[in-house]
Amino acid sequence: MADFFAYIHARPDTADASGIFYVGKGQGKRHTDFYHRTQFHKNIVAKHGAASILVGKYDCSDEATAVELERGLIKCLRRSGVKLANLTDGGDGLSGHRHTEETKAKMRAARLGWSPSAETREKIRQSSLGKPSVWVGRRHSEETKAKIAAARRGKPNPHAKAMRTPEAIAKMSATKLAHPFVDCPHCGFHGRFGSAMKRYHFDNCKYKGAS
Repeated sequence: MADFFAYIHARPDTADASGIFYVGKGQGKRHTDFYHRTQFHKNIVAKHGAASILVGKYDCSDEATAVELERGLIKCLRRSGVKLANLTDGGDGLSGHRHTEETKAKMRAARLGWSPSAETREKIRQSSLGKPSVWVGRRHSEETKAKIAAARRGKPNPHAKAMRTPEAIAKMSATKLAHPFVDCPHCGFHGRFGSAMKRYHFDNCKYKGAS
Protein backbone atom coordinates (compact mmCIF):
# COMPACT_ATOMS: atom_id res chain seq x y z
CA MET A 1 0.00 0.00 0.00
CA ALA A 2 1.39 3.40 -1.00
CA ASP A 3 2.10 5.98 1.66
CA PHE A 4 0.80 8.90 -0.42
CA PHE A 5 -2.39 9.29 -2.39
CA ALA A 6 -4.69 11.77 -4.09
CA TYR A 7 -8.41 11.64 -3.33
CA ILE A 8 -11.78 13.17 -4.18
CA HIS A 9 -14.92 13.87 -2.18
CA ALA A 10 -18.25 13.69 -3.99
CA ARG A 11 -21.91 14.15 -3.14
CA PRO A 12 -23.96 10.99 -2.48
CA ASP A 13 -26.07 11.44 -5.64
CA THR A 14 -23.01 11.73 -7.89
CA ALA A 15 -23.49 10.23 -11.36
CA ASP A 16 -20.66 12.08 -13.12
CA ALA A 17 -17.79 14.48 -12.41
CA SER A 18 -20.19 17.34 -11.61
CA GLY A 19 -20.88 15.76 -8.20
CA ILE A 20 -17.24 16.03 -7.10
CA PHE A 21 -16.70 18.96 -4.72
CA TYR A 22 -13.16 18.48 -3.40
CA VAL A 23 -9.77 17.14 -4.51
CA GLY A 24 -6.88 16.59 -2.10
CA LYS A 25 -3.73 14.59 -1.38
CA GLY A 26 -2.36 13.14 1.81
CA GLN A 27 -1.37 10.15 3.91
CA GLY A 28 -2.96 7.86 6.47
CA LYS A 29 -6.65 8.69 7.03
CA ARG A 30 -6.61 12.18 5.52
CA HIS A 31 -9.14 11.18 2.84
CA THR A 32 -11.74 10.30 5.50
CA ASP A 33 -11.12 13.36 7.69
CA PHE A 34 -14.11 15.72 7.40
CA TYR A 35 -13.23 17.84 10.45
CA HIS A 36 -10.05 19.73 9.53
CA ARG A 37 -11.59 21.44 6.52
CA THR A 38 -12.64 24.85 5.27
CA GLN A 39 -16.11 26.12 6.14
CA PHE A 40 -17.18 25.71 2.49
CA HIS A 41 -16.26 22.02 2.63
CA LYS A 42 -17.94 21.56 6.03
CA ASN A 43 -21.17 23.14 4.76
CA ILE A 44 -21.40 20.61 1.92
CA VAL A 45 -20.68 17.69 4.25
CA ALA A 46 -23.23 18.97 6.79
CA LYS A 47 -25.90 19.16 4.08
CA HIS A 48 -25.52 15.52 3.04
CA GLY A 49 -24.04 13.93 6.18
CA ALA A 50 -20.46 12.70 6.49
CA ALA A 51 -21.52 9.05 6.21
CA SER A 52 -23.06 9.73 2.79
CA ILE A 53 -20.05 11.44 1.20
CA LEU A 54 -18.39 9.37 -1.52
CA VAL A 55 -14.60 9.08 -1.29
CA GLY A 56 -12.29 8.14 -4.14
CA LYS A 57 -8.65 7.31 -3.34
CA TYR A 58 -5.78 6.99 -5.81
CA ASP A 59 -2.55 5.51 -4.41
CA CYS A 60 0.68 7.14 -5.60
CA SER A 61 4.32 6.05 -5.48
CA ASP A 62 5.48 9.23 -3.72
CA GLU A 63 4.30 12.65 -2.55
CA ALA A 64 5.42 14.43 -5.73
CA THR A 65 3.20 12.15 -7.80
CA ALA A 66 0.27 12.73 -5.43
CA VAL A 67 0.75 16.50 -5.70
CA GLU A 68 0.82 16.41 -9.51
CA LEU A 69 -2.28 14.20 -9.61
CA GLU A 70 -4.08 16.54 -7.21
CA ARG A 71 -3.22 19.58 -9.33
CA GLY A 72 -4.18 17.80 -12.52
CA LEU A 73 -7.58 16.72 -11.19
CA ILE A 74 -8.37 20.21 -9.89
CA LYS A 75 -7.36 21.80 -13.19
CA CYS A 76 -9.35 19.29 -15.25
CA LEU A 77 -12.49 19.56 -13.13
CA ARG A 78 -12.46 23.36 -13.08
CA ARG A 79 -12.03 23.45 -16.86
CA SER A 80 -15.12 21.24 -17.06
CA GLY A 81 -17.09 23.78 -15.01
CA VAL A 82 -17.15 21.83 -11.76
CA LYS A 83 -17.36 24.06 -8.67
CA LEU A 84 -14.89 22.81 -6.07
CA ALA A 85 -14.46 23.65 -2.39
CA ASN A 86 -10.70 23.87 -2.96
CA LEU A 87 -9.40 27.38 -2.30
CA THR A 88 -6.14 26.85 -4.22
CA ASP A 89 -4.87 24.99 -7.29
CA GLY A 90 -3.46 22.21 -5.09
CA GLY A 91 -0.02 21.10 -4.01
CA ASP A 92 0.23 23.53 -1.09
CA GLY A 93 -0.02 21.16 1.88
CA LEU A 94 2.47 20.96 4.79
CA SER A 95 3.26 17.26 4.81
CA GLY A 96 6.06 16.50 7.24
CA HIS A 97 6.34 20.12 8.35
CA ARG A 98 7.57 20.75 11.89
CA HIS A 99 7.65 24.11 13.66
CA THR A 100 11.04 25.24 14.94
CA GLU A 101 11.51 25.70 18.68
CA GLU A 102 11.66 29.46 18.09
CA THR A 103 8.31 29.42 16.29
CA LYS A 104 6.78 27.26 19.03
CA ALA A 105 8.00 29.75 21.65
CA LYS A 106 6.42 32.65 19.74
CA MET A 107 3.11 30.81 19.41
CA ARG A 108 3.17 29.93 23.12
CA ALA A 109 3.91 33.55 24.10
CA ALA A 110 1.08 34.82 21.92
CA ARG A 111 -1.40 32.55 23.72
CA LEU A 112 -0.25 33.23 27.28
CA GLY A 113 -2.79 35.27 29.23
CA TRP A 114 -5.37 35.10 26.44
CA SER A 115 -8.94 34.15 27.22
CA PRO A 116 -12.12 34.39 25.13
CA SER A 117 -14.43 37.32 25.79
CA ALA A 118 -17.77 36.87 27.56
CA GLU A 119 -19.48 37.37 24.19
CA THR A 120 -17.41 34.62 22.58
CA ARG A 121 -18.06 32.23 25.47
CA GLU A 122 -21.79 32.90 25.18
CA LYS A 123 -21.73 32.19 21.44
CA ILE A 124 -19.93 28.90 22.07
CA ARG A 125 -22.45 28.00 24.79
CA GLN A 126 -25.43 28.81 22.58
CA SER A 127 -24.03 26.82 19.66
CA SER A 128 -23.62 23.78 21.93
CA LEU A 129 -27.07 23.88 23.59
CA GLY A 130 -29.18 20.85 22.81
CA LYS A 131 -26.36 19.02 21.03
CA PRO A 132 -25.27 15.71 22.55
CA SER A 133 -21.60 14.95 22.96
CA VAL A 134 -19.98 13.32 19.93
CA TRP A 135 -19.07 10.44 22.24
CA VAL A 136 -22.65 9.63 23.27
CA GLY A 137 -23.39 6.04 22.29
CA ARG A 138 -19.90 5.43 20.92
CA ARG A 139 -17.77 2.53 22.07
CA HIS A 140 -14.20 1.61 21.24
CA SER A 141 -13.84 -1.62 19.29
CA GLU A 142 -11.91 -4.47 20.87
CA GLU A 143 -9.13 -3.86 18.34
CA THR A 144 -8.89 -0.19 19.34
CA LYS A 145 -8.88 -1.10 23.04
CA ALA A 146 -6.03 -3.53 22.41
CA LYS A 147 -4.02 -0.86 20.60
CA ILE A 148 -4.55 1.66 23.42
CA ALA A 149 -3.55 -0.93 26.03
CA ALA A 150 -0.41 -1.86 24.07
CA ALA A 151 0.59 1.79 23.68
CA ARG A 152 0.23 2.42 27.43
CA ARG A 153 1.72 -0.83 28.70
CA GLY A 154 4.86 -0.26 30.75
CA LYS A 155 4.38 3.50 30.91
CA PRO A 156 3.61 5.17 34.26
CA ASN A 157 0.38 7.05 34.68
CA PRO A 158 1.30 10.72 34.11
CA HIS A 159 -1.29 11.76 36.71
CA ALA A 160 -0.38 9.19 39.37
CA LYS A 161 2.36 11.27 40.95
CA ALA A 162 1.51 14.78 39.88
CA MET A 163 3.87 17.04 41.80
CA ARG A 164 2.75 20.56 42.62
CA THR A 165 4.91 23.18 44.24
CA PRO A 166 3.86 24.59 47.63
CA GLU A 167 3.21 27.91 45.87
CA ALA A 168 0.81 26.28 43.42
CA ILE A 169 -1.00 24.45 46.22
CA ALA A 170 -1.33 27.71 48.19
CA LYS A 171 -2.77 29.52 45.16
CA MET A 172 -5.32 26.75 44.53
CA SER A 173 -6.35 26.78 48.19
CA ALA A 174 -6.68 30.57 48.27
CA THR A 175 -8.80 30.55 45.12
CA LYS A 176 -11.24 28.02 46.57
CA LEU A 177 -11.41 29.73 49.95
CA ALA A 178 -12.24 33.03 48.24
CA HIS A 179 -15.50 31.59 46.93
CA PRO A 180 -18.50 32.79 49.00
CA PHE A 181 -20.99 30.48 50.70
CA VAL A 182 -24.36 30.38 48.94
CA ASP A 183 -27.73 28.66 49.33
CA CYS A 184 -29.46 26.70 46.60
CA PRO A 185 -32.84 28.41 45.96
CA HIS A 186 -34.54 25.04 45.34
CA CYS A 187 -33.35 22.75 48.13
CA GLY A 188 -31.71 25.24 50.49
CA PHE A 189 -28.35 23.43 50.51
CA HIS A 190 -25.65 25.67 51.98
CA GLY A 191 -22.18 25.38 50.48
CA ARG A 192 -19.25 27.22 49.00
CA PHE A 193 -19.89 28.40 45.47
CA GLY A 194 -17.92 26.30 42.97
CA SER A 195 -18.11 23.53 40.38
CA ALA A 196 -19.97 21.08 42.65
CA MET A 197 -22.66 23.64 43.58
CA LYS A 198 -23.12 24.64 39.94
CA ARG A 199 -23.29 21.01 38.84
CA TYR A 200 -25.85 19.75 41.37
CA HIS A 201 -27.78 22.86 42.45
CA PHE A 202 -29.33 26.06 41.10
CA ASP A 203 -30.60 25.33 37.54
CA ASN A 204 -29.50 21.66 37.83
CA CYS A 205 -31.02 21.01 41.25
CA LYS A 206 -33.13 17.84 41.32
CA TYR A 207 -35.69 19.66 43.50
CA LYS A 208 -36.13 22.47 40.97
CA GLY A 209 -39.84 22.93 40.29
CA ALA A 210 -40.86 20.65 43.17
CA SER A 211 -43.78 21.88 45.20
